[in-house]
Amino acid sequence: MPLVKMEYTSNITFQSHALQELFQGLHNVLVDAVGATLSSCKSRACVLNDFYIGDGDPGGGFILLDIRILIGRSREQRLELKSKAMRYLSEFLQRGEGVALLPCRHLQLRVMVGELDKAYYAMDSMTVLP
Repeated sequence: MPLVKMEYTSNITFQSHALQELFQGLHNVLVDAVGATLSSCKSRACVLNDFYIGDGDPGGGFILLDIRILIGRSREQRLELKSKAMRYLSEFLQRGEGVALLPCRHLQLRVMVGELDKAYYAMDSMTVLP
């Protein structure tokens, strides 16, 4: 069930294969940190064309990972997830494969881990026939 939403400013460019690799790694982090089932992990990326940071310096950019998991994990597991996701994101960006950070000169990384109450979350699946 884990849901990952990555928002990033438009002065950062990801090639499609880089996003796939990033999400694959984040899904592995979810499995490792909170015992998620790999097949239940879902990720999406949203480019932010309209943003404003601090004093409006156009060289500023950010990436925000918003990770949602079902309620029930321990505080230690959630903290581990936050730390491992931040470390993975930072190391991935430092490798620079398929990612262009320029013209962004000041990059801020943020990771949030939130919980969804099972009582207010519904999911279903279906088979789509040709």
